Amino acid sequence: AKLAEPSLRVERGPLSRGALERLFSHESLALVVPGFLASPEPLADALERAAATARNWSVTSGRGLESSDVQAVGGTPYNVAVGGGDAERYFSEDVAAARAWLRDACGGGASTLDLLRAELDDHWPHGCSAARDEKGRPHHAGLGRVMAGPTRWADGFVHVDELAPCSPAKGHFSANVYLRLP
Repeated sequence: AKLAEPSLRVERGPLSRGALERLFSHESLALVVPGFLASPEPLADALERAAATARNWSVTSGRGLESSDVQAVGGTPYNVAVGGGDAERYFSEDVAAARAWLRDACGGGASTLDLLRAELDDHWPHGCSAARDEKGRPHHAGLGRVMAGPTRWADGFVHVDELAPCSPAKGHFSANVYLRLP
């Protein structure tokens, strides 16, 4: 398996098929699309308001299970639902409720993640869709997260959905839309 090399660059520019091909073939480490959202402030404000009552995620570290710097907003992450024995509720209630919450936080209609999925679908030959379980039920297409700082980790904190090493044969693509940066 080809692991991420320290020499890989972070590509800055528009979302395009070429940029995605470089990302998926491990020629670049990340793709940053400046100005992806013309006006991120309303959604960022809604996420911050919701974070006041949101659930903090726990992470496993060398010291055991500890609090993270991440507040889950607008829905329950799948791994948290499964860990709590709530997988059926996740599919029957939480996925639709999270999608509705995010669309409402974006002012009604399409959400930021709807826009991202459409852009990826336009540029990637295989399209873009939310993962589905073995019964064909869709997972979340995304959740709001508020990552508070300064982080307890000196190198910062970047959210990922897949912790396995990069593989040229298979993988799990995830995208983050950062609304405010420190």
